[in-house]
Amino acid sequence: MALQKTGYSDANQGTTNVKVAMDENGYIATETAVATSSKNFSIKQVNSENGLEDNTEVLNFFLQLAGGRAESLTNTMSVKWEV
Repeated sequence: MALQKTGYSDANQGTTNVKVAMDENGYIATETAVATSSKNFSIKQVNSENGLEDNTEVLNFFLQLAGGRAESLTNTMSVKWEV
């Protein structure tokens, strides 16, 4: 299913966003660390056709490199439409 919006060109890219657990020092909290806050973590230029599972996989790839964890229920995606 292709995204379409009358009057706009095709949407090719989107931005996926999720809240990431942060520790008391402001660093990404590891799986075993106590989270004291959270910050938004975004990846731009994901495929606009991605679903939640696809974007979760992309986000988790980067978070695993840092040893962090996402608040899974905060995952959102936006698509920018251009003329």
